[in-house]
Amino acid sequence: MIREIDITHRSTASPKPAVYSRSTADATTQVVWAREFLLQQGYNMGPANVFEDNQSTIALVKADKPLGAASRHINIRHFFVRDRAQAGEVSVKYIPTEDQIADLLTKPLQGSRFRSLRDKLLNWQC
Repeated sequence: MIREIDITHRSTASPKPAVYSRSTADATTQVVWAREFLLQQGYNMGPANVFEDNQSTIALVKADKPLGAASRHINIRHFFVRDRAQAGEVSVKYIPTEDQIADLLTKPLQGSRFRSLRDKLLNWQC
C-alpha cells in the first residue's frame, strides 16, 4: 500500500519566489498526474509531499491572497499549486537546502555532499 508520494524539487534558475513558484508548479503537475494514476489503479493514498527549500514559495502557497506588490503578478501556475494544496492533493513542505536530494540530480556535486545526498536517495544508513 502506498501511503504518500514524496517529490523533492529545487529550482536553480533564480532566487526569486516567482521562479521557484513556477518550478514548484511544474513538479506539482507531475506529482498530481502520478497520484491520479495510482488512485485509478486502486492505491488509496494521502496527499503527495512536495519538498521545497524556499520558504517564500511555501508562504505564497499557503497564503489566501498575494503577500505584496511583487507577488500580485505571479501567473496562473502558482494558483494551480495553491488549489491542489487546498484540495488536499499535495502538501508543500520545507526542507533545508543541504537536505535537498534533488540537488543530486541537478547539480555537479563532489565529495562528502555527493555521498551524503546519494545515501539519502538510496536510503543507506552509513
